Amino acid sequence: MSTSTAAAPFILAIGGSRRLSPGAAESARLISSALLKTGYRLAVGCATGVDAAVMAAAVADWRAAQLHIHTAFGPITGSVSCYGVAGTGSCSATAAVAVAKHAGAKVTAWAGGGPTLAFPQRLSNRTRAVARAVTCGGVVICDGEPGNGSALLCRSLAARGLPIWLFPVGLPLENPLPVSGPWSWGWRHMLGADLPCWHLPAGRGGALDLAA
Repeated sequence: MSTSTAAAPFILAIGGSRRLSPGAAESARLISSALLKTGYRLAVGCATGVDAAVMAAAVADWRAAQLHIHTAFGPITGSVSCYGVAGTGSCSATAAVAVAKHAGAKVTAWAGGGPTLAFPQRLSNRTRAVARAVTCGGVVICDGEPGNGSALLCRSLAARGLPIWLFPVGLPLENPLPVSGPWSWGWRHMLGADLPCWHLPAGRGGALDLAA
């Protein structure tokens, strides 16, 4: 992954687990903060876990304007302290979305379809919308093995021929992720340290097989 400020026009997807341990939440915050400070724009969903950690990092770093949030629910209305929203589910991070929106993030409501669709379908469609919005690949942060949403994000990015960097924060380094296909295991220099991650190169999505 480039760390040049020339990356400023580029948009990365970032997503992952909806439930995070404190250590994994901190890792998600640090990784997203490093990407934002490098100049990347980030396309994210609207869920608890990694999505919420990304939004919090952007607001804390005064970089919410670099976020494009895609929600599976309706528009945020009202003030940051008293807002309304329709169509949420149990994993919706509405408070994080409201704070980021008022800090300057762009929010696309009903990105997964309107209120007549069941929430699980809207959530899946929303993940695909995030993948369509990016220009240069995606970062997935998993606390444990990737769940259905993380796997769908990977498949959607790979189908476009985009590279993926998958950080298995909550798994043992000696066997971090059960994957087959053209993934490679390596170390990426971020935050002044080398972090272990799986990498799927650009254009290799035809052979993607991610266990989830």
